[in-house]
Amino acid sequence: MSDIIRLPEVTFSDTMKVSEAIARRRSIRNYDGHALSLQDLANLCYFSAGVTEKTRGLCANPTACNCHEIDLYVVTESSCARYMPEEHALHVVENGDFRAEMAIQPFAKEASVQFIYVCNAKSFEKFPGEPSSKQKYAHTDAAIMATNTCLFATSIGLGSVMRGMFDPAVVSARLKLAAEDEVVLTVSVG
Repeated sequence: MSDIIRLPEVTFSDTMKVSEAIARRRSIRNYDGHALSLQDLANLCYFSAGVTEKTRGLCANPTACNCHEIDLYVVTESSCARYMPEEHALHVVENGDFRAEMAIQPFAKEASVQFIYVCNAKSFEKFPGEPSSKQKYAHTDAAIMATNTCLFATSIGLGSVMRGMFDPAVVSARLKLAAEDEVVLTVSVG
């Protein structure tokens, strides 16, 4: 059984409007590596992929045919963990600081946290569409989730940048992904 990091309840205290966050959002490539508060991390996870309506299991991020095929991994100064939206908790995959392994670009290695968006092949088995269209939907769904991450980061005064430059083999190995899972996208935040 993995360690579980229970995240605090989400707060809705940020005052920036969505329209302002969209107008202010920029790709930031300068980070100081400071640790985020557990509350900021909890809010970022929730607004990226959290369950926003418990009775029907609806999430902050839409997915193709409600498959919820994109898993969110969070890499901080202390661990690599998978976000479990139903629990609003992080399940630790490995303890340690592996943020630099998640990035090829030097600036990204200094980010406070790396968000990794992974297409979980098992979750996508129930997709009713053509198998050839799965990758298109997985990439779209990951981009939507990453956009949520970047906009919320902006709304609380943090910088972020979406990144497609990473070594999929290294990231997959560190996160202990199944062979059929695909690392789709990453976001650096700090």
